[in-house]
Amino acid sequence: MPKTELKMGQYILSHEKVHYSDLTTEFNISRPTVTKYLNLLSESIADTNVKLVRDKTSGIYFEGDTTDLQNVLNEETEYIVPDTPDDRQMFIIARLIFRKNRVTINQLCQQLYVSKRTVESDLTKVRNFIADNGGSLINNNGSLSVVLPEKIKYPFLIDVIHKFWGNKLMTSNHENVIFPPMLNQYFEQGQTKQVFKIVDEFISQHDYKLTDYEYETLVIYLILQLSLSKNSNQNQDSPTQLETETLELSKKFHYVFHYHLNIEQLTYLNNFIILIKLENRIPIIHNEDFSDLRENIQELLDDDFDEQLLEGLYQHLSGALRRYKFGMKASNPYIEQIKRKFPLSFEEALKLVSKLDRKLDTDLSEDEVAFVALHFESHFERKRTPDAPVTAVIVCNTGIGTSRLLEEKINQNMRDQITIERILRSYEVGDSNISEDLIISTVPLENIEKPHVLVSPFLTDRDKQEIKRNIDLINSQTEAFGYFLSLFKDNLIFIEDEKLDYQEAIQKMTTAAIESDLANNDLTKAAISRENISSTAVDNIALPHADTQFVKQPFIAIMISKKGIKWMNENVKVAFFMGMNDQTSLYIRKIYHYLNEIIEDKERIYELENSQSTTEVLKILTGDK
Repeated sequence: MPKTELKMGQYILSHEKVHYSDLTTEFNISRPTVTKYLNLLSESIADTNVKLVRDKTSGIYFEGDTTDLQNVLNEETEYIVPDTPDDRQMFIIARLIFRKNRVTINQLCQQLYVSKRTVESDLTKVRNFIADNGGSLINNNGSLSVVLPEKIKYPFLIDVIHKFWGNKLMTSNHENVIFPPMLNQYFEQGQTKQVFKIVDEFISQHDYKLTDYEYETLVIYLILQLSLSKNSNQNQDSPTQLETETLELSKKFHYVFHYHLNIEQLTYLNNFIILIKLENRIPIIHNEDFSDLRENIQELLDDDFDEQLLEGLYQHLSGALRRYKFGMKASNPYIEQIKRKFPLSFEEALKLVSKLDRKLDTDLSEDEVAFVALHFESHFERKRTPDAPVTAVIVCNTGIGTSRLLEEKINQNMRDQITIERILRSYEVGDSNISEDLIISTVPLENIEKPHVLVSPFLTDRDKQEIKRNIDLINSQTEAFGYFLSLFKDNLIFIEDEKLDYQEAIQKMTTAAIESDLANNDLTKAAISRENISSTAVDNIALPHADTQFVKQPFIAIMISKKGIKWMNENVKVAFFMGMNDQTSLYIRKIYHYLNEIIEDKERIYELENSQSTTEVLKILTGDK
């Protein structure tokens, strides 16, 4: 049974009764596609005592003995056929790695029930994934195999299993292993449960604190030894002294499975134990590696840093550099959000890591850079002077108790955004000089020019939204917002009908800035070089930039591409070139805040993508519709 069909059956069964809208949302597919899978599901259960009912009024549900149906669906899970591109690609990778014999394209077509064209399309992504991780996919007249350098074998395999097992790995334990069905043919479930038990007991005994990723990686590594490696059947002396905990864990592994880890396996395991001990602040036998790291970080940082930032960077980078040395990967699931929401912090992290890489001859991944960015973001937040909150007056006729209750509710929900200066009765409003930014009233007010909001004394969710909308409107009229809007120029807005790549897009925007004497001639080259270090494209939007030394006067250029810009692995529809320099330092965080509000507003981005003139673009940016 195809995966989506199976999951849809399980979803309906667990919710008892659903509607088409539930299924289109849950599975992110169209209504006709939902209908197709429901038809397939009906055919699949035709031999059972259960019927799939589709009623326009009451919904979609199963009728009959659903206990039998649950058993059928559980049995089908063991024979699940991957039917999405991502699942097919991971299936192909696992098939290539965990089967020693070669696999042919025709065999994959038969196993996946898809055409040769579909498999070849999937193989393009598979080849890129393998190449990105240092290996290569060999196609010899339709016969496929994977070549992996010895150094990256385990990091690559661990990364594959992480992706395959997904979020079910962390919910597994030695009593209940939630195995992805497509891995059943490669791993023995009884052994896997025992590996979980060994690791759980080891961690508990030493009271180690591990991240989810570290815990999962240790489990996966030990499982892989039983599945892929040969038993050395003999004890060997290690050329370096191993941590006591490494020997302890390997002895337990041998006791349970009668399996001797060889020198290579012990060394890799020892490296991992070193990382765990360091992150738990436990001394290790060999700690001379990166002994000057703290001094190196301090030397490479700008003068404006605090001890908390230095300590946080040291702790993270000491682990990151060891992971690099040991060939271990760090997976950061929030990298896209970090790049989007904290671009300044990401840029600072990238500068530091690049300098450190050159100094130590390393090459830390973008995942590690994103982790480092979080330390910079915390540092900036500690330094930041809070924006002056909007001031407000409460107008209420139902007594001081109700007024104070309303004030307290407002403070609980938006204390950092608004300050209640005083409380008035409605008849006092006309005779009072209202200097506050906003009036929040529980009674209707007439002939009031000052921004005002009518709310319930009990402050409903709708009231909160309306107050926050007015706060945003008031803040948008500040000097910082005006400065932000002044950065956009008519001659720096481009609406393109032809397909471009990122280099052409950057060249067009930067050339216009250079010709307007806003930047010097090296801006184009610097911006493209910066983009090649780490792409600024996220979710079809890019924020290219270069070092501030190349910008004479601050500006933001915009390129809107109807057909999209080929930007590394993204198809970018809107690009903002951020021409910032020291002149923007006072407003820089506000500038990115306002820009992020535009980017997060899907409706405004859609309007930008479909705009036809520079005038229309400027109206969309200012909110002047």
